[in-house]
Amino acid sequence: MKTTDTKGWRFVAFTFEERRNYPRFPFNAEILIKTAGAAAALQARTIDLGRMGCRVETDRALPLGSAVTICICTMSSTFEAEARVIHDGDGDGVAFEFTSVNSKQTAILYEWLNMLTAEAPLERFATRDR
Repeated sequence: MKTTDTKGWRFVAFTFEERRNYPRFPFNAEILIKTAGAAAALQARTIDLGRMGCRVETDRALPLGSAVTICICTMSSTFEAEARVIHDGDGDGVAFEFTSVNSKQTAILYEWLNMLTAEAPLERFATRDR
């Protein structure tokens, strides 16, 4: 990854593999992950959240492409969606892409994302060297 230093600011040029159509923002919440045929849900913590998916901190790998049902819980609301595994967990978490989200759940997701972008609108563009 190429970086440019300008008066204490470090701008990062992302490679093609690191680009997403929609940004993800740091988001720490409890998540329950239920795989098809599982008797119980896996409990974990989210690392980040975006319009089309999330990343989860877990030491348990999930099969790439597998379908899951997720439930992200905060103190004020709960978001539920169907998703698929797009990163299977090689030590830096499991990533999910949302595949089916109803309109009520979409409203909750957008409320969270609006809150996150209002709190840190510039974080996705540059980081300040300390």
